Amino acid sequence: MSPKKVNDQWTEYRVPFVREDPDIPFLYHVESLSGDGEHVVDLTDRGGLGACSCKDFAARANFNFKKLLSWIPYGPKREGRSDCVHLEAAKVHMYMYVTVPMLKRFASGIVKK
Repeated sequence: MSPKKVNDQWTEYRVPFVREDPDIPFLYHVESLSGDGEHVVDLTDRGGLGACSCKDFAARANFNFKKLLSWIPYGPKREGRSDCVHLEAAKVHMYMYVTVPMLKRFASGIVKK
């Protein structure tokens, strides 16, 4: 029997595949975990908190955001959250493949051409 990781109830979930839109910055196409295609995530919507085209976002996450007037990050079993798994995956993708490389370029100095 394998030992449980700390805080498994919040961290154990399958991360969906994320694809950047080549024409529109901050727009991502995220794999649906239920197998019904892709969802469109716009990270500029809701004042920079982002929005998703999935049913979970429309029915639960955005409703909670409007009701609670506060942002609550995604967690697989978290009640009252204002993000969906697709939105969280797009945010992580942007951080790893846009923000971190940009910060590395800043750290090594910006060279004018």
